[in-house]
Amino acid sequence: MLKSFEIKLITSNNNKNILNKTFMEFNSACNYISEYAFNNKIYDKYFLQTFIYSDLRDNFNLSAQLTVRAIDNVCKSYIIDKKVMHIFNEYSALVEDNRSLNFKNNNIVSISALNGRIKLNYISRRKNKINNKREDINIPHNRNNEYYIIKRKNDFYIEIPYNTENKEIKDPLNVIGVDLGIVNVAVDSTGRKYTGNKIKKVRNRYKNLRSKLQRAGTKSAKRHLRKLSKKESRFQKDTDHIISKEIVSKAEGTSSILVMEDLTNIGKKTVVNKKYRYMHNSWSFYQLKSFILYKAQEKGITVVFINPAYTSQECPVCHYINKNNRYNRDNFKCLKCGYKNEADYVASLNIKNRVAVNLPIVAGIIYDRLICPAASSHALA
Repeated sequence: MLKSFEIKLITSNNNKNILNKTFMEFNSACNYISEYAFNNKIYDKYFLQTFIYSDLRDNFNLSAQLTVRAIDNVCKSYIIDKKVMHIFNEYSALVEDNRSLNFKNNNIVSISALNGRIKLNYISRRKNKINNKREDINIPHNRNNEYYIIKRKNDFYIEIPYNTENKEIKDPLNVIGVDLGIVNVAVDSTGRKYTGNKIKKVRNRYKNLRSKLQRAGTKSAKRHLRKLSKKESRFQKDTDHIISKEIVSKAEGTSSILVMEDLTNIGKKTVVNKKYRYMHNSWSFYQLKSFILYKAQEKGITVVFINPAYTSQECPVCHYINKNNRYNRDNFKCLKCGYKNEADYVASLNIKNRVAVNLPIVAGIIYDRLICPAASSHALA
């Protein structure tokens, strides 16, 4: 599992000036490389380097190693999308490796910049959320031979990617179904509900403030808009981390596998009333799902994805499916057997039960722990 660790650089005004110039030169070189690669359809870094390396050394004030890293950086960006030419802004991440960036004793790092190396102190302390104190954290060994220097406001940070060892997959004893939603961010089959009330309030506040700033249209209003965007995304990210951590901890403590709906392309498939479009488009289910996935892998917990069809319309007791079973957003009542409960909780039970169809071997171990042996087969069509 690839993760990253971040440290903050302590920089003087002179060092900030040097780093700023290095960022601009590096990304200017990346744009030059990107244009050449796109126009000539050359995306292999070794092949591209033979054509462009000499020109880069002549036209840009970068060291040999930073030149190589710039070529590699551009080629990696084209792995995902080759349809359009990629453009790097002047403060896109500065990529270094073990040759151009070295950690010394006494919290000092040596960085390759324009016109030579600079040595900077760094802070590797993180706040412990339990006792609210800052503690020293050991910098993990970087097996990827790559570092990313990033700029935030007027400060500089080093992002260090590293691999963590995943735990061995445990034999499951139970199943926890997790229903992801908008009003309730997540509801699991144990009855735990993670409401989205706080998220809704924050989003509405930001939405109203954005509307006022957009109407103003001044330079200061545009600066404020950029800050708002980052602030809102940080709040959502922190919320998703907290929820995913609790869900995975519960699965670990009960030796359970986690079952969720496969919501791939849900945004394209769903038609939403204009009144609720902003809330739907702001739904961060993919981020929450990815957080649950990587945390589960670290703990050796299996995560299974099932077909989401009819999970909110099917009765978990008699498996009768009817869209009128869910007579409003929050409530469910089966028209056949009369079973009643909260709609999101019912969906989590159906998600839990369907693991018996998806994983018959695993289901054999935990078959008797399901609410009902399995969901109806036509619900999975």
